[in-house]
Amino acid sequence: MALVSDSGHLIAFALHIQPQMRIQMTCVPLALEVGPQPHGVVRADIYMIMKEAVDLTIDWIHKFNSGTVFEGGDVEAFKFIKSVDYPRDPETRTLTAAIHPQLQDRDFCLLKRGDPLFFKFSGETVKYEEDETLHPFFINEAAYYEKGIAFHLAKKLMLTIPTVQMALVFLPALARMAVTGGTHGNEMSGVYVVQEMERQRKEKGEGAWPIPVTTVLSNPRAVKECRRYVETDMNRCFNTDTLSSPITDSSPYEVRRAQELNKLMGPKGSKDAIDLICDLHNTTSNMGLTLIHYTSSDWTKITKVPVRVLVLDIPISDAYSLESVSKHGFSIEVGPQPQGVVRADIYMIMKEAVDLTIDWIHKFNSGTVFEGGDVEAFEFIKSVDYPRDPETRTLTAAIHPQLQDRDFCLLKQGDPLFLSFSGETVKYKEKEPLHPFFINEAAYYEKGIAFHLGKKMMLTVPKVQVQKD
Repeated sequence: MALVSDSGHLIAFALHIQPQMRIQMTCVPLALEVGPQPHGVVRADIYMIMKEAVDLTIDWIHKFNSGTVFEGGDVEAFKFIKSVDYPRDPETRTLTAAIHPQLQDRDFCLLKRGDPLFFKFSGETVKYEEDETLHPFFINEAAYYEKGIAFHLAKKLMLTIPTVQMALVFLPALARMAVTGGTHGNEMSGVYVVQEMERQRKEKGEGAWPIPVTTVLSNPRAVKECRRYVETDMNRCFNTDTLSSPITDSSPYEVRRAQELNKLMGPKGSKDAIDLICDLHNTTSNMGLTLIHYTSSDWTKITKVPVRVLVLDIPISDAYSLESVSKHGFSIEVGPQPQGVVRADIYMIMKEAVDLTIDWIHKFNSGTVFEGGDVEAFEFIKSVDYPRDPETRTLTAAIHPQLQDRDFCLLKQGDPLFLSFSGETVKYKEKEPLHPFFINEAAYYEKGIAFHLGKKMMLTVPKVQVQKD
């Protein structure tokens, strides 16, 4: 949090600014103090100093996250020692003196014995009587009158800042991977990617890929019928409660199949679970290639395909989709593609993403160091339904033409969302700009979802290398 003080100088107890404004950060919060500036007033020069400090901090963090090495060194700093009150009347506690003119506006000067501190209203000077030389700051700070503080005293010290760089994170090898398609039986690209990989396995044997890959047609009955699901959405059946529920004669097919897949590739949350599941999906929305993860702390970086990252902040026990069975799963969404249809361009994007994932895992397992950095992502915030008749619950509007096919655009207050069947425009009313995705997804009509809304965020990816025995 930035605080504005009447006192001079930029103070940052957790932020050390070296010459040339190189910024070294510790792992604690920081405050920026900039002054002098009276309460209730903004001065352009003070504003510009504060804004530059914030911009430089952001720039430093970006460079640090991108792997830049920052050389260490000694930095002059001040350690708080004690506070000093104004001279006061012993009975009324009213002030009897003000800061001496020779001390006013001299924050961080060196106080020596005999230096003037206060000028009494009766004309006498109160002098510094300590043997130890110290440095005053927050001199005559208006907000500190009520706290009984005329100034603080500090001792100068030298901070030794080490050379810093984002740490190299060692992770276990990804020994087993699964590629799953047909979790939704009418999302055809994943079905054909799995079938093509199974053809390659028959032709080339287990050496078809540089790592062991299991291929699974997740929902074969739904695939055969070219339906999203037979009885219930299987991609909502992989939370811990559903996976552990007893199977009865009335259990839906997809619940039974989910438990079979959990035995094959899990059990979910156990050390025996497969290392990574890449679950393949299509969307009728214009989302391009999107990777969906349940946390922001563990994910695979694919660099050769234009890709968006979507983060779902859900505890792993509540995570409901197939990839959550594995230790490090994610799903690939590629669109737009109609249900029950396969488009060659969408198929090729999905196949390339799978091939690059396998290639990444092979390089990682072989010891390649992958540089870290900042990656733009979107965090799910909420879902928005279509306008509906309050009695019949039928739709009264469709996605506005100006929003259709603009997944991940920035929605601002007043932007069109829906066009009612009577011709009126329904506009975005939120003050916070957010990003819509899964816009007009055909499969979400039954769920009462016109689109989801997300907030843009930055994921910091560390430099990673395989952990060696």
